[in-house]
Amino acid sequence: MTNKNNVVFSTGYTQIRTKQDIRYLFYALQTTPFVNRILALSTGTSYPAISSSKLANASLLVPIIDEQSKVGLSIFKIDSLIAANEDKLNQLKKLKKYLMQNMFV
Repeated sequence: MTNKNNVVFSTGYTQIRTKQDIRYLFYALQTTPFVNRILALSTGTSYPAISSSKLANASLLVPIIDEQSKVGLSIFKIDSLIAANEDKLNQLKKLKKYLMQNMFV
């Protein structure tokens, strides 16, 4: 998950079953154009929702499965690198804080 602060948990959800590459689909469903199309089909203001039939009729262009796999894996690897670098950055910030608190004592 790329943004841990942008998460919604709900008891109302629709399951998606597919024969497409799951990594590709995971990223494709998060794109701004797709999300905007789904929001436009949603009803409700404080808690927008979409019916499973409307969601089932929403279109998403997908390449052949081999390309989906390559794209999905590439984006996954990039996300993994970002997460690893964020972890390293947090460790370095903690080290800096520790050094700043203890160097000039």
